[in-house]
Formats: sequence, C-alpha cells, structure tokens
Amino acid sequence: MQLAPASPASPIAPASTAPALPPLQQRTPEQLKEGMVVAVKGAGSADLAVARLIQDGAQYMARAADTTLGLATVEVNYAAADRQGALGLATFQGNKGWFALSQRSTKGLLEGIDRLRTTKWSDWTEAQRQAFVQSNETILHEASHVTLNGYTNADVDAWHGANRDFEEGLAEIANMTHIRPFMQEEFGVDIGDATDRISQSVSAYTRFTERIERMIGMGTDGSAAAIAAAGSRIGDKVPADQRLPEIATAIGLALGGPTAPPALVAEIAKTLPGFVAEQNGTRTKLMEIQAALVDHAAGRPVDVPALLAHLHELDAAHPALTPPRTNGFEPLD
Repeated sequence: MQLAPASPASPIAPASTAPALPPLQQRTPEQLKEGMVVAVKGAGSADLAVARLIQDGAQYMARAADTTLGLATVEVNYAAADRQGALGLATFQGNKGWFALSQRSTKGLLEGIDRLRTTKWSDWTEAQRQAFVQSNETILHEASHVTLNGYTNADVDAWHGANRDFEEGLAEIANMTHIRPFMQEEFGVDIGDATDRISQSVSAYTRFTERIERMIGMGTDGSAAAIAAAGSRIGDKVPADQRLPEIATAIGLALGGPTAPPALVAEIAKTLPGFVAEQNGTRTKLMEIQAALVDHAAGRPVDVPALLAHLHELDAAHPALTPPRTNGFEPLD
C-alpha cells in the first residue's frame, strides 16, 4: 500500500509557521544566509543554496512533528556517501544531528535550483523532475532520521539502539507523506501525482514501509491520512525504544477495545519486528491475535493462556534466522 500524496491543505502538513521568504530559487545570498543556524561544511558560495535547503527540510520535518530542530551540522559534497552508493547519510554526533549529502545529490540539487530560475516546472522533462524530487526526498528522509521528540542522551541512545528496519521504514513514511507539500512550500511547485508515485514505488525501503503502514493501519481507521499522521507521530514523537509498544497498544485498543488483554498486546509488540523482517510465521501469529482481540471486543470468551501457548509453538516452529538488526552507531542512508 502506498500513501496518497499529501496536499498543502492536508491536516498532516505542518502548521504554516515557515519564514516569510521567497521560493529558494529566488532568494538572494543574503536571504539564504538569513536564519542559518546549522554549521555547514564542504560548501562554497555556489553550494549555499543546498545547505539552506537541507536546513529548511529539517525545520519542515521538525514542524511537522511539533518538535525542535535536531540537526546541528550539514556536510555537502560528501564523497564518502558516493563511495557507499548512498545519496545521503545521517546520524547523531553526541546528541547533535549530523547530515551529509553526496556529491551526486549536491550537484543535482544545484542544477535543479538553477533550472527553476530559467524554466517552468511544467516544461521540465519527467527525468529532470524525477531527479530533482529524488534529491529532495533524500533530504526529508535523512532529516526524519535526526528528528526526535527530544535530544537528550537517553533519547539519542534509544535511537542508536532502535531496530533499523523500523527506523528506515518510518523515515520513508515521513518522506512520502511530506515531499509534495514541502516542494510546494520550498520552491512553489506542485510535483504532481505521477512524479510522486514513481518515487514511492522504487523506494529502497518499500518492504519495510509497506509492512509498517499495514501495522499502523491496524491501530487507526485505515485511511491514508490517518496512517500518515500516525506514522509521522510514531517516527518523530515517540522515543525509539517505545515505538513497538506504542504500535501494539494502538492495535489492541482499535481491535480489542479499552480492556484488550495486556498479554496479547505484549505479544503483538514481540511479533512486530519479525513481521517487518518478513520472518515466516509472523503473519499467521498477528492474524490470530487480531481475531482474538475482535472476539474480546464483541464479548466472546477468549482463552488467552491457551492462545499464547499456541502462538509460542508457532515461534518454536519458525525461529528467527538472524538477531534483530539495529542502527548501532553507523550513519543511516
């Protein structure tokens, strides 16, 4: 499942508190420098627009999550990202967010910004539009990685230890949710549905994203807007070590009501990492738990101990092949 593109009027878009500046491609050097709060490395005068774009993207994601800016350092023309085949990298240095943009993406953004000054968006080729959108998607994706509810040592330590499948999938949900209104706000262009769909369909994290969307959907009314809003909130407002219990609690409440058996909710949280990693048996487990929660909400008796014993038999039949993957201290792409 893919999220429907968010429009500028979407209720999940950030509040209209952006600085009153012209579109990025029309700003003067003085306007680009105005309000710059991040440390910038690797940029010459011609690259300042890219550094400002990264800060704007990070500020946008912070406003969307109703939190503060976590990004402290930006590096553009970062050759190490190109050597890894990554468009961008993000991590925390201490409790300060760090963002590095590849040489490829830096060059592509500069070309795109320059083209916007001379050529209407509607006159760009689809290949040109897609390349420019992809580079901006990289900015929002990486900015999402370093957007947290707080930036204490405890918050950042929890982020470092979080399951990477979830971190990448949630970052991609945030990116897909916000790319269209961000491009409208930042450049004054509407990227359109076709460009948006192409980008979403070829994400490197599609399998994580789709499964996380399905899980989040279980705890909402299932609409695209509700899933997008919940994904953004869980990714940016919930401490990394509490995301799984948060999702499981929402599922329990939505399907089982306020008296959903805590043991079943805990079993959901235990099962979700394997589900995202496509471990055999997890789909069956979640379906059986969901059915039991629906029965509970309807007042039909559920033998929780017997169900748990059965679910644990499924676990034994399909042991995890590898330990859960974590972010560790490696930059995320």
